[in-house]
Amino acid sequence: MRHQPLLRIGHRVLPTRSPNLALPEEDATGLEQPVGIRDHFPLRRLLALAWLLARDDHGLLPALLSRLLQPDAARALQHWLVRDNPYLGQDRAHEIVVNVVAPFALAYGEAVQQEELVCAAGELWARLPAGRGNAIVRRTAEQICGPHRLRVPTARAKQGLLHLYYAGCRQLRCYECPIAHLALAWRRARAEGAPLDEADQPEPAAQPGEQLW
Repeated sequence: MRHQPLLRIGHRVLPTRSPNLALPEEDATGLEQPVGIRDHFPLRRLLALAWLLARDDHGLLPALLSRLLQPDAARALQHWLVRDNPYLGQDRAHEIVVNVVAPFALAYGEAVQQEELVCAAGELWARLPAGRGNAIVRRTAEQICGPHRLRVPTARAKQGLLHLYYAGCRQLRCYECPIAHLALAWRRARAEGAPLDEADQPEPAAQPGEQLW
């Protein structure tokens, strides 16, 4: 049975939700643990979600929102995601808070017109650290700063680098990049011995009817 490992693990994770689930016992050796599954593999993500659903009897949304409204929302959410969850680590939980929880909470708060929730989501987003970087973030920082180290302290700064990469660097649109224009203006001002005034900084050349930055 192709999906027998997933069914076995799901049956163990959700025993009270699926008491009538019966699985054949043949060839059961080695199917009890997802050995060798990478952190980002879909099966592991499904198991992590199943663990959360099984643990919170009142539903995922109330559990999430109650922690978002706590004084230290970032720590509360992180602890909630990884507590007793063997399929979710600290780094992956942080990425979920940054890329899923904060944007969802902000959009949901605006949709239901709950100002307290909107403010809590905005404050969480402003304070979240950058977490572990990835190859795209490092490549974009190197493209901007060369050999000089660029500190990326917050999740917002990291998302900004990702936006620069996907909107400009990946498409080789250096001629439209505001950072490239600023660097050229600074180099020209240094060569001429003149101070670089904000009014003299050139604007990126966007295509007609297009706003990239």
